[in-house]
This record gives sequence, structure tokens and C-alpha cells, in this order.
Amino acid sequence: MLKTFRLPKSIESILEREAKVRDLSVNALAQVIFTKFVHWDRFAARFGYVAITHETLRSLLDLADDEGLVESAQKVGAQVPKEAVLFWFKKVNVDTFLSYLENVSKFGGHAQYEHQTSGGDYTITLRHDLGIKWSKWLRHFLDQALRKMLGVAAQFEFSESEVICRFSELHGSEQEQIT
Repeated sequence: MLKTFRLPKSIESILEREAKVRDLSVNALAQVIFTKFVHWDRFAARFGYVAITHETLRSLLDLADDEGLVESAQKVGAQVPKEAVLFWFKKVNVDTFLSYLENVSKFGGHAQYEHQTSGGDYTITLRHDLGIKWSKWLRHFLDQALRKMLGVAAQFEFSESEVICRFSELHGSEQEQIT
């Protein structure tokens, strides 16, 4: 679809410079901007997401003891993902949960997300540079989200910079009872 936009010269200049830095055309940069708006910006602010630097997040994590960290992750994991998935996608299932994680990771910027699927078996990998406390937080957050949203118990491995989550999807009427 061909669309034309009128932009002030000051914005046009910035977009042209940024496109050059990224080795993109202005059109490709506009697609990146619009994609982020469609998948993140139009929902994130209305849902209460805020942007913070990695340094700020790491300093907050450093203040938490392990018990408080786990309690926070479980509380947020039990509530926020399901509400966000329903807000964004209007239904809860494995695909919408994975889309939620992908969007939060890609646009929220606090982890790199990958997942693999084999039949009904799923492996989610979250990589980050925020340390072991963030890995612990993510592990407990994901555990609660999966239990509350999909009724599944996952297996976890985590390290200083990575969380790996494995689970199997419920089938048929089991899934329908949860959502």
C-alpha cells in the first residue's frame, strides 16, 4: 500500500540521518517505527509499561533480597501477563502468550527472546545482560504466568545471563477450562 505523509523538515532531517546510521532507507526506517507502534507503543503506555535503563533496573534488583525478588516476580507473573495478553490479543492461549513474550522482549528491551516448538513441546530462551537476580526474577515470573494462564508447570534452567523454560501444551478441553 502506498501512503504519503507530510512531515516537518526537522523530523524529515532526523529520519534521514537515522536511516543512514542504520544503513536503511527512510521507507524501511518508517516500517520499523510503524511496526513498533502497532505491536508495542499503542498498548504499552495504556497498560502501564514504562521505559527504564538497564542500569536503573540492575540497581533496583541489587536492592532486593532473594525472598522479596521471588515474591515480586510471582505476584507480577500471576497477574500482569494474563491481563496484558487479554488486552492486546483478546484471548489467552500458547500462541498469544508467546507473542506477548516476544513483544515485551523485543520492544521492552530487557531480554532477547527465542522459542522453539516441537509438537506440543515448547522451549523459551531469554538472554540478557542484567545478572543473576534478573534471571531469578524472570524464572519465577514465567513460572507463575504459565501456571495461571495456561495451567502448565514448566522446567527451568537459568544462569547469570539466560533463562531457559520448557513446557508442554495442554490439549483440548483442558485448555478451554483454563481460559
